[in-house]
Amino acid sequence: MIGSERIKQVSENRQRLTPIVESIIFLGLQNILLRGHRDSGRLFSDDSTNDEDVLNSEGNFRELIRFGVESGDNLLKKKLRELKLLSIRYVHKQPHPNEIIECCGEEILDTVLCRVRQSQYYSIIFDETTAISHKSQMPIVLRYCYQKHIYEDFMGFVDCYSNFDEDTMEPKLTGQILAQTAKHFIKTNNLDSKPCVGIGIDTCNLMLGEQKGAVMELQKCLPNALKSQCANYVLNLSISKSSSVQAVRNTVGKMKEVIAFFKTSAKRNTVLKRKLDGYRIHSMCETRWTERHDSVLQFESKFEKIVEVLNIISNWKDRQASSKAESLKIAITATQCIVSLKYLCDTSILALSDNLSKILQ
Repeated sequence: MIGSERIKQVSENRQRLTPIVESIIFLGLQNILLRGHRDSGRLFSDDSTNDEDVLNSEGNFRELIRFGVESGDNLLKKKLRELKLLSIRYVHKQPHPNEIIECCGEEILDTVLCRVRQSQYYSIIFDETTAISHKSQMPIVLRYCYQKHIYEDFMGFVDCYSNFDEDTMEPKLTGQILAQTAKHFIKTNNLDSKPCVGIGIDTCNLMLGEQKGAVMELQKCLPNALKSQCANYVLNLSISKSSSVQAVRNTVGKMKEVIAFFKTSAKRNTVLKRKLDGYRIHSMCETRWTERHDSVLQFESKFEKIVEVLNIISNWKDRQASSKAESLKIAITATQCIVSLKYLCDTSILALSDNLSKILQ
């Protein structure tokens, strides 16, 4: 009797959690943020005595639940009200929605790992960067072939500084630390080291150091893995540093100045957009060569209108803006600059490497 009641209670609790889990999965699939900065308090507006609670918008997750109820989903409303404590527990922002998110992540991770184990070979790709939250994160990606299709699946972020003790005076990332982090991931997920045939990395010394580089350390436990540098990354760096023609370098520098001149002022940018019929000029990306090529082509195609706008701004009463616009207009309309711009668009390695860069991208 007690066992049957327990089974019934478990079944009912799962049914009540179903809409919450489905909402989290939906937001995750659509790549929509779950939380806002007001994700606490009562869920239903008719429960609140404060009108401010009704007017203030909350995070997408709570608003999606509320939208379902207010759209007439009485079954959802009933499920959430039947066990209010349970419902509130999982619709507050901290910490319990994380439990469901982590469960979803574990399911995805298990599925990917199962595919990797079924494939004959796999490669591990990783890099280290500092996120906007000031945390050192190392994304790990597994590349493998499953049912004749190649996949590159993101496996998660790892905090590299978690390997340091609290007593460490100066935690310093080294190639050995990165290698240990990657090895720990392989070990904790029960992946066989022998089928790992590749290590995908960038070209920094931390990765490729001959004595304490991450690749050298990792190859000690992955004997069959060969290092594989990002081909497009190498191409971008090579082309970015390859120009030795001073006129071309000066032209690119002036283009960057013109683009920055418009982007740093809403007033100037408004005049430009009107001349370009609503379009805007894009910044020149330092690393993605395809985007830089597109930016140069766009600048060249809109060159006459850009000069017109600079001429208009040079007649403004704003002395600083007008003098800067006049100097930029003189610089980009010089013969050397115009010839260099045409060279960049028509005959240079920019045009020759564009298709290759897109393929590698």
